[in-house]
Order: sequence, then C-alpha cells, then structure tokens
Amino acid sequence: MKKQNVHQNYVGSDGEKAPFFLSVVLTDANNQCVPQYRAILWKKTDKDEEEEKVKKKDDDDEEEEEKVEEKKDEEEKKKKNEEVEKNDDDDEEEKVEEKKDEEEKKKKNEEVEKNDEEEEEKQDEEVKKKDDKDEDEEEKKKKENDDEE
Repeated sequence: MKKQNVHQNYVGSDGEKAPFFLSVVLTDANNQCVPQYRAILWKKTDKDEEEEKVKKKDDDDEEEEEKVEEKKDEEEKKKKNEEVEKNDDDDEEEKVEEKKDEEEKKKKNEEVEKNDEEEEEKQDEEVKKKDDKDEDEEEKKKKENDDEE
C-alpha cells in the first residue's frame, strides 16, 4: 500500500516585504520507505521587480496623462462657458442697444409727425389767411364796383 503525499503550503514576506510562496511535500520516494521532504520556494526575482516597477511607472504615467487630459477638458469647458456667458452678455447689450435705438426712432418719428402737423397747420393758416385776404379783396372790389354803379 502506497502512502499519500502530504502537502503543506506557506505564504509570507521577507525582510524587504517581498512576497514568497513555499510548498513542502512529504513523500516516500525510495523503495526503503524512508520519508523524504521536497520543498519548492517561489519568490520574485530582480527581473520581476523591474517589470513591476516599469508597469507601475507606466500606470503612473497613464494616470498623469489622464489627469492632464481631464484638466484640459475642464479648461475647455470653462472657456466655452465663459464664451457663452460673454455671448449672452453681448446679446443682452445688443438687445439694450436695439431697444434704445427703437426708442430713439420712435421719438424721432413722433417729432417728425409733430413737425409735419405743425407744418400742415402753418400751411393751413397761410392758406386761410390768403383765402381771407382774397375774400377781403373781392369784397372790396365788389364794394367798389357797387359804389361806382
């Protein structure tokens, strides 16, 4: 009858806080039934550490690029918002200017209408005076004619 192998696994970290994995197995590998221990130790090598540092640096660089991109996007949004606000302010100023222009036009039109009315009244008065004068002259002539007869 063959004995079963007994496995023991350990996980830990060394003095530099580098992780390791140790697997120990008890076997009776020879025919004399003498137990044998076999152990396998897995740990990071300098190459693994270098690769991890490079990967971490790449990740950090990527994060930095993302932050720079986000900051750039935020600045663009801020700029656009400022432009929109400026355009809104410009639009409001334009509306105020347009309103002032309309009011001025309205006042000018009122003045022109008033002047036109006054001019018409003056002309009417002149025409009336002329008519009156003509009537007076006619009357005078008529009276003279009557007197002569």
